[in-house]
Amino acid sequence: MRTDYHPGDGPFDEVVANADRMLAQGSITVWQKFTCSYCGVRQTMDTPDTFYKTGRCEECGLISNLELQGCGFTLIKSATPELHDEIVETIQKIHGPQGEPDG
Repeated sequence: MRTDYHPGDGPFDEVVANADRMLAQGSITVWQKFTCSYCGVRQTMDTPDTFYKTGRCEECGLISNLELQGCGFTLIKSATPELHDEIVETIQKIHGPQGEPDG
């Protein structure tokens, strides 16, 4: 099991605090990302604006401890709320289910 950070990831608490600061700006959506501790596949959680302490890998099915290994996020920002909603909807259609939350 990996306990090192994936490039672009950071300590769980710092990542969540950074995401909260970004969300406070408005018209922003974030998706938590992590790398499976077991198979190394990069995962993205389905639920936007939510951070989980663990994540189940869609490839190998094992659960990674994100408090221990860290995580990151993808951020979407748009000029208007309408455009923001359209972008989020499109990403969710394209993205499909990934990295099911487990806690």
